[in-house]
Amino acid sequence: MTINFAAQTNIGQKRQINEDSLWPRTAQHSHTAADPRGMLFIVADGMGGHGAGDIASGLAVSEISQTYYSAGEGYADIGERLEASIQAAHTLICERAAQSADTENMGTTVVAVVVRYDDADHYGEAWVAWVGDSRVYLLRRGQLHQVSRDHSRVWPLIESGQISWDELKFHPDRSKITNALIARRSQAEPETKRLDLLPGDQLLLCSDGLSGEVRPEDIEKTMALYPPEQAVAMLIDKANAPKAVFAQGQQQQLEGGNDNITAIIIRIPADHTETQPLAVPPALKDNAPTLVDVPKAKKSARAGLVLVVLLLLLGLVGAGLYLVFANSAVVGRPTEAAVAAPPPTNTATAAGNSVIIAVESGDNPPPDTPLPEATNPNDAPVEQTGREPTVTRGPVTSPTAPPTPTATPSPPPTATPTAALTATLAIDVYSLPTPTLLEPKADELGRYPIDTTRETNFVWQWPAELTDELSFQIMVWLRDAEPTGAHDARFLKQDSSFKALGEGQYSVLLALDGASGVTTTSADYLWAVSVVRVQPQYEWLGIVSEARPISLVVPDTAGPRPK
Repeated sequence: MTINFAAQTNIGQKRQINEDSLWPRTAQHSHTAADPRGMLFIVADGMGGHGAGDIASGLAVSEISQTYYSAGEGYADIGERLEASIQAAHTLICERAAQSADTENMGTTVVAVVVRYDDADHYGEAWVAWVGDSRVYLLRRGQLHQVSRDHSRVWPLIESGQISWDELKFHPDRSKITNALIARRSQAEPETKRLDLLPGDQLLLCSDGLSGEVRPEDIEKTMALYPPEQAVAMLIDKANAPKAVFAQGQQQQLEGGNDNITAIIIRIPADHTETQPLAVPPALKDNAPTLVDVPKAKKSARAGLVLVVLLLLLGLVGAGLYLVFANSAVVGRPTEAAVAAPPPTNTATAAGNSVIIAVESGDNPPPDTPLPEATNPNDAPVEQTGREPTVTRGPVTSPTAPPTPTATPSPPPTATPTAALTATLAIDVYSLPTPTLLEPKADELGRYPIDTTRETNFVWQWPAELTDELSFQIMVWLRDAEPTGAHDARFLKQDSSFKALGEGQYSVLLALDGASGVTTTSADYLWAVSVVRVQPQYEWLGIVSEARPISLVVPDTAGPRPK
């Protein structure tokens, strides 16, 4: 099993030269994730103008990559090795800057990631180091999290939610950076973090030419639906495209591609052989002098969880019987007194919730808790003006709006505490794999158009238990449009054509005529399958397959059939 990655850099629409640099510069990495020092990835955004920005960023990626892999055993900690490599790059930039007046003000941001992964344990680690406002994002189960924190004047406004992504484009301090590898600065102060990696995780390294031009929700959707090579290309196209922004109560149309654009996407392969009972994503760890040992999920954890639940249920029944016999033995006590006491069922359930969280999650935060960030370095602001305005946004901790099903789910019935506990135990979202599409086959060139008035057999594989609370949502949409549900996921399992084929494979016959995302004849449609919760109400879980091209013919629309 190999780590899949894709990288691309683009000059943008306004610049004369590309001052961004990246590493590796080829489609093949010189190391593997199983190597002791892992796989290194770097993005650097040069600053300074006069042709010096590209020199600074080029020196940075070259020196960091060389120093990181050639340094001796004195740096046993990968975080320390990364930090030392960035310091070496800063020293080299300062030496080269002193050689010419044209380069004396040059500098660069840097973001570097090292990935190690164990195929046997389905467990990995990543170390992140950065200076400046180039970013690292983590996509986990369809949700985008910003791992790095911008070293910029506007970051406190972003972090506190005082400014929106749109408003930031017009802020006077949007281009002010507080930390970078700058020649006129005596020291660089990189910030580092370590985080755990799970099957299916993705990392995005990018310059602000991407994060400042593409909304986080669009980054999230693109990475969730497309493989790395295609996602990188699409994100750069989005950064270069014109866009509407809202500021001071008005919509304004802005040109895209104001800066150079660079992106690297790294995907950890999904585990389709077994599911790991991890209740919540492990928290991002701040830098520490030694590596933090994070317990791996054990195959027997789910069995232990079931045992705990059974014991709790037995305790619940025993407590109920005890109260019944105890109350019947008391002479002359009003029955209202027993009724007024807290119900034993709710008390036991509340205790059960606490125990289950402790057993399954350890010290991890609940799933809705934002991933923690490290503190900003205490830097004096460095007002770097030799670059285009830097546009940023704070951490994203909530998913984008789910694909809209064709029918709106009805309001759920009021759930008792016991029912809520059952639903929580039945669906461990972070252990569920993503579906794999089987049929129809990919039709990139539109050679096999499908008549939407006829039923099409959709086949996919999902090697996990399809509980009563879960269902599948088949989505069909035009490229660059919003993914849209082609049917009502709540009733899929009641469809007579829905079949479980064995070995985790499923199929259903669907006629796409009338589906909300199917409007015209085109070879530019995509389809995907997502796993959704349908009980007690519809819920988008962010568990979605890669998108696959499909060609559709809508008889009522004009135009030639796809060829």
